[in-house]
Amino acid sequence: MKLTKRQRKALTAIAIIAVVLLYGIAGRVDYTDAVILHMPQSAYDEIKDTLGEGASEYDIAKYYKKNYR
Repeated sequence: MKLTKRQRKALTAIAIIAVVLLYGIAGRVDYTDAVILHMPQSAYDEIKDTLGEGASEYDIAKYYKKNYR
């Protein structure tokens, strides 16, 4: 099946968007991991208690950066 020029451009655009999104997700995960890794355990436990059991690691990292730095 041969793709038209318009279809190739659309597929290229979709691929670029997908790559950018994946890099964004990977960057967020790396950021979260770095913040949590360098956070004292006491701060992690305190934030976890404050935010509740449903808090994600990203929520904890955001809270730490906002309130402890």
